Amino acid sequence: MKKTILSICELMLVVAFISCQATKPALDAQNVLSVAQEQSVLDSTSNIHIRVNVEPAIASTPQDVFLYTHYDCNTYLLDSIRTDGSTTLELKGYIPFQNKVMLTFEKRGAREISLILAPGDSISFDAPAESEIAFENEVNFPQLSAQTEWNCYLKQNRILRSKVDSLISLIVHTPKADTLRLQALQQQFDTDSLAIHDMYVGLAKSDNPYLVDHSLIFLNIDYHEDELYKDSLLKKFPDYRPLKLHYGLELSAKQTPESKRIYAKMQKIKKDRASTIQFSNGTKKQKTKTGKKLDINLHRMNGETLSLDMFKGKYVLVDFWASWCKPCIDNMRPLIDIKKRYTNDFEVCAITLDKLPGAWKNRIESVGMQDFSHFVGVDFSTGKMYQDIEALGFKSIPQNYLLDRNGKIIAINIHGEDLIKKLDELIK
Repeated sequence: MKKTILSICELMLVVAFISCQATKPALDAQNVLSVAQEQSVLDSTSNIHIRVNVEPAIASTPQDVFLYTHYDCNTYLLDSIRTDGSTTLELKGYIPFQNKVMLTFEKRGAREISLILAPGDSISFDAPAESEIAFENEVNFPQLSAQTEWNCYLKQNRILRSKVDSLISLIVHTPKADTLRLQALQQQFDTDSLAIHDMYVGLAKSDNPYLVDHSLIFLNIDYHEDELYKDSLLKKFPDYRPLKLHYGLELSAKQTPESKRIYAKMQKIKKDRASTIQFSNGTKKQKTKTGKKLDINLHRMNGETLSLDMFKGKYVLVDFWASWCKPCIDNMRPLIDIKKRYTNDFEVCAITLDKLPGAWKNRIESVGMQDFSHFVGVDFSTGKMYQDIEALGFKSIPQNYLLDRNGKIIAINIHGEDLIKKLDELIK
């Protein structure tokens, strides 16, 4: 997720930060990352300020609270604070442009709250009591125009997507002989699909560049219309780096080792917190760690179910992705060459979390992933995730598991050069 919905990379603003250093006392020794040694805090004048009011039970729980963000293909830890009983937590940080920042409680409190902030924003709010707010921007902040507009978009998107998913289910289960009903359903489907398109067009006209950039992802993937807005948007937001990156005017930076460590820390917190979630359908969470078998079925679009044992004898990368997830696509592209490199001993099992088959199939073709083994993690007829996939418990994508020749987990979330190095070690 992780996702949890993921971010667009843009060229690093070197002048935005001079050096990285800790601005808070070091965290206790049991943390995976200590502020003194591992934490990256942008060393520049803070231009965002967040005051969070928490309940006494949360404030008195010894834990770390992190403020971080993603951009330029890297994860940056902006600030952190150790709870000491105070019911008011204050965190500051520097962001070079309007962007999403995440607030994460390590042990108790909201698992993650996302905020769309611009330089100069200062906000104070009451944090949710426990874990009601997870990986959605559901907290209302009337003083933040971007947040208000984003929440309206999320609500509209859920309503329209739900209607379209329901129509797909009705169309699939309506007898072909009932032509009048099928025609009516198709007309409604076309109407709602057009409303989704218009929703993204409306978002592209926003005065908030983060929302505009988000809309371009879908206008590109689903409609190939992002070029229509290029000149006007670059004129409207001439200094917004993500737009320049989207239109190929800037180059993506590589992820730094420090960023990988920070990202891993945040992912571990999410995974540990997610393990406490009680799934709505009563599904028991599967323990996924190295040495364990990945106990899932492989679901096809037509409802057929296969076993992972079909790949027995090969190393398999089970990769969860979606057509709308840019980080997923960025990770998929190198896999095309990696699969060719180990063609006899390695298989990519790509499982989509798309809810619409069209976008999924189009993305496979446009990226060139036809040589992968493709399956679905969501039942297209209901729009719900299959129980065995939900039981894995991850809350964001991209997410992958490297399996040995017998289906046991060797590594989790391994990509690029790290994957090549691991496969070289295993196969040679």
